[in-house]
Amino acid sequence: MKLRLFILIACLCLGSAVLGFWFGFRDGAQMGIMFDSIPRGSIALFDLSHANQGQVTRNMVIGFEGDVDLALLNAYRLERDPLYPLLEPVWAFPLSNAHDALVRVANYRKVHPSPLSSTALAKEPVPDTAQARAYRRDLLEGTKETDRIVELMVKKYAQSR
Repeated sequence: MKLRLFILIACLCLGSAVLGFWFGFRDGAQMGIMFDSIPRGSIALFDLSHANQGQVTRNMVIGFEGDVDLALLNAYRLERDPLYPLLEPVWAFPLSNAHDALVRVANYRKVHPSPLSSTALAKEPVPDTAQARAYRRDLLEGTKETDRIVELMVKKYAQSR
């Protein structure tokens, strides 16, 4: 009897540990990264403002533009997460600051189309090999979903000027 009780308690503890790790660490780490990308997108706007002054290289511009897109994409994912309503009251994520950053990022994206959109990437030269062409086709197909999400977030957060 005591052995069965011990095994039952051990299994419950192990199951709780696995579930706690899965939902606590795994989801928490992903949410932290997604939440951190929102202010990064806003900071990238400052860096992009220096692009016309010759202080930023083309590769850096693409990276900063990617940060802007990631801010919108990750905000979309965060808002659809079932734990989203708990982020500010339980884990103290400052969502009001994120909203302000999203407005800035969405206003920028509304005026400046992404160089990483499917339309922009389709203008790149077509590769020579069949394998590279297939990869390019898959890439362009995948970016259409990204374009859709970015457009939704711009409509939601951009303010008319």
